[in-house]
Amino acid sequence: MVAVGNGVDNVQVGDNVVGPFILPCGKCRLCIRGYEDLCENFYNYNRLKGVYYDGTSRLVDKDGNTVYMYSMAAHAEYCIIPATSVFKVADNIKMDSAAILGCAVMTAYGACKNANLKPSEIIAVYGIGGVGSNVVQIASKVFNTDVIAIDVRDEKLDYAKTLGAKYTVNSKKDDPVKAIMDITDGKGVDAAIEVIGLKDTISNAIRSVRSGGRQYL
Repeated sequence: MVAVGNGVDNVQVGDNVVGPFILPCGKCRLCIRGYEDLCENFYNYNRLKGVYYDGTSRLVDKDGNTVYMYSMAAHAEYCIIPATSVFKVADNIKMDSAAILGCAVMTAYGACKNANLKPSEIIAVYGIGGVGSNVVQIASKVFNTDVIAIDVRDEKLDYAKTLGAKYTVNSKKDDPVKAIMDITDGKGVDAAIEVIGLKDTISNAIRSVRSGGRQYL
């Protein structure tokens, strides 16, 4: 953090900070209700127009032309982040490790929370990448569920086990839906979280869920 605006007291110059890719205003009706990820101002100003909540960008090119941005413009050398969406990082956390907090970890936690996971449930996680691996550890360690990790690479599945996955399925070698049904005695999982976005994995995730279960895609 190299500078702070007037009235900002949650961070100060010199702090190591992390900023999520969603910039909630903290004031709209959805933010007040706890749905910061659906912030109306973030969508209407930033996503649609590439500006901040006062209608300006604050970013210019070398010729002085306005540069519009998505989210916090994190690919820029410097960026301006609303105080509602910047958080101090503990001094003992390395910044390269903290970088994933603003996207992969936040997305994974949101998936687990929105899937309404409950202790002792069994869930399927399709895709063990940046988001999926965090879903595995958050679902197993925070929400206390039994996790079935599904991927096409054995090394990712081995890694998922170290993060808390109880079962793994290589969907390149085995039918994942059949494997899940075998694990769950033909009932299916309580919830399936799909983090790849492919037609086949979305279909398999839906087919993996038991009657009354949930899907988060």
